[in-house]
Amino acid sequence: MITDPVAYRINDLVPIHWLIFALLDRGIADKDLCTQIDCTPTELNDPEFAIPVESYLRLIDWGAAKLGDPDLGLSIGQTARARQFGVLGYIVDNASSVRDLCVFLDHYYEVFTRSFGMKFTQAQGICIFDYSENPLPGSDGRQDIDFSLAVLVEVMRRKIGTDWHPTTTRFTFPRPPDLTTHRKIFGPDVRFGQDKNQLIFDRKILRMKISDADPGLLAIVRQQADTLLERARMGESVERRVRLLLSSRVGHTQLTATEISSDLNISVRKLHRCLSSEGTTFRELRKDVIQSAARSALEFTDASVSEIATRLGFSETSAFVRAFKREEGVSPLKHRRMAAP
Repeated sequence: MITDPVAYRINDLVPIHWLIFALLDRGIADKDLCTQIDCTPTELNDPEFAIPVESYLRLIDWGAAKLGDPDLGLSIGQTARARQFGVLGYIVDNASSVRDLCVFLDHYYEVFTRSFGMKFTQAQGICIFDYSENPLPGSDGRQDIDFSLAVLVEVMRRKIGTDWHPTTTRFTFPRPPDLTTHRKIFGPDVRFGQDKNQLIFDRKILRMKISDADPGLLAIVRQQADTLLERARMGESVERRVRLLLSSRVGHTQLTATEISSDLNISVRKLHRCLSSEGTTFRELRKDVIQSAARSALEFTDASVSEIATRLGFSETSAFVRAFKREEGVSPLKHRRMAAP
């Protein structure tokens, strides 16, 4: 039986109606599911039923083992439908363009769950979806990662064409023995044992329009989602809010405490005081965000080191090179060579 976790916050819950439906459809008995997650049949049939993130990760791993299907996450991802994921699904399903679909998924993902992250970025002709999972001790997270990236690809395919696949897909877990299904879904360039879970694709598809969108329904569900986000963020840490603001601005504007505190509607002094109470500083957060952006630019673009340095706000390329080497232990060019396939 899965017990409640102690390593996660009490609000870290994951809606699992889609997973229950998939496991029942594959022949697992409802009584076995109830035993595994310690719930009643009524809860099992509730479309809003959610469980702690650790319990969810154990459940999907258990399902794969019980069914003897190492590709369970991929299989569920291929058959799931956007509208199985509540408000988030309805928003994504009614985007009027691929660009809106990507932006909405980034912005509203936490309406579905705050236990995992889906971040969308663009850089010089490419787009990147970063998926961050909440790791479970003793598990490589494969089933959840496979599912999350596979369902994203399938949603995109239903909007722009069944032949589409990312140019590159990166997974943090080790290379499986059989890559047939991974390559069928994600294309030939799949990489394992990476530092991030990512879908990378050509930016040109963002211009594509989606014909079956319902703008009236979209307006209604977005209003509902905005209300949910506002309620959730009222209790959010200042560190998380600052990190999100910095990430959305890096490469576009100066990352100053004055600008960020203005966005948060607090004074600079209060910003520093709040971050100090949470065990960090504005300078540390800015450094982390810039370093992450630098790694992505080196790994996924052909921009020169000097271009990257300028874009990230360094007055001199040499200052960027020193800062990067201090954090990573290697120069930017060596990092790029090491990251190349």
